Amino acid sequence: MNLLNDHERIPWLAWPSMLSLDAVMVAMVWQQLLMRAFCHRGSTWPEARSLGATVWLIYVADRLLDAASLNLYVPHTLRHGFYLRHRKFFLPLWIVVLAINAFVVTHYLPHELLRGGLLLASAVLIYGASVHFSPLRSHMFAGAARRRPSWRHIPKEVRVGFLFALGVSLSVWTELFASGEGWQNMGPLAITTCVLTVLFGCNCMLVARFERELDRAQSFASMVTANPKSNGSVGSSLGQSAVILMMVLPVVLMLLPIPLPILLTIVMSAAGLSVIALGARRTRPRAVPHHGHARFDIRGAWVDAAVWMPPLMILLLGLR
Repeated sequence: MNLLNDHERIPWLAWPSMLSLDAVMVAMVWQQLLMRAFCHRGSTWPEARSLGATVWLIYVADRLLDAASLNLYVPHTLRHGFYLRHRKFFLPLWIVVLAINAFVVTHYLPHELLRGGLLLASAVLIYGASVHFSPLRSHMFAGAARRRPSWRHIPKEVRVGFLFALGVSLSVWTELFASGEGWQNMGPLAITTCVLTVLFGCNCMLVARFERELDRAQSFASMVTANPKSNGSVGSSLGQSAVILMMVLPVVLMLLPIPLPILLTIVMSAAGLSVIALGARRTRPRAVPHHGHARFDIRGAWVDAAVWMPPLMILLLGLR
C-alpha cells in the first residue's frame, strides 16, 4: 500500500498530523491533567480511550470531507493530499474505530458521562454539518474563500476551541455533577474551561494564519480567508493577539481560582504559542518531493507541540 511507502517522502514531523494523532495527544494529556487537578485521580482507560478515539474520528472525518473537494492542481496542505490518496484505507478504518468506540462507551462509561457525551456529540455534528454541508455556502469566484453565512457570527476557530475544551473537560464536569462534594470546584472548572477555549482557539487561529494561502487556493473557510480582501492583515493581527495573550494571560490567571498545575500549564502553552507567532514570518510552507502541489508547514507541528508538551511535562513531574 502507498501508505507504507510514504515514510520516504513525508517529513517525520508531519506524521502526527497525517495520522490525526496530534489532536488526540492534546485531548488525552489535557483530560488527564484536569482529572488529577479537580478529581484527584487519573483518567480511567475507558475515559481516556473513548476520548482519544472520538477526537480521532472527528478529525479524520473532517479531513476526509475536506479532501473530497480538494483540487490537486493548485497548492494544498500535505495532510489533505494524504487523506485524498489514502481515503480507501481510512474509510474502513474509520468504521472499525467507530464500532469499537461505540462498544467501549456503551459498556464501560458511566451513564452520566455517556449522556453528556451524546449531547456534546450532537453539538459537534451540528458544527460539522454547518461547515461541510451548509446550503448557504457560495463560491463567489474561482480560488476565492468560502464565505460564511451572515448569521454565523462566531469564528470557526473559536467554536472548535470551545467544543474541544468541553470535550477534554467533560469527564470532570460529569464527576463533579455526580458528586455532592464537588460543587465548590464548579466555578474554577468553568473558568478553566473558558481559558482553555481561548488557548485552543488561538491554536486553531495560528494554524489558519499559517495556511491562509493554501486555504484560499482551495476555497476552504477559515477566520483568515473569510475576507478575500484582507491580504494577510487578519493573519498578522492574530500573531499580535497571541503575543498580547502571553503578556496578559499570566497576570489574569493569577487572579483566578485555577489549580496551580493547570495555571502553569496554560501559561507555558500561551508562551509557546506567542513565541511561534513572533517568529512566524521567518518560516514558510515548503513543497514536499513527489507530492505535486502539496505543502508542509512545520509551524503547524510547533503550534500543536506548544499545546500538548506543557501538560505532558506537568504530568510527568507529578505536580499537584
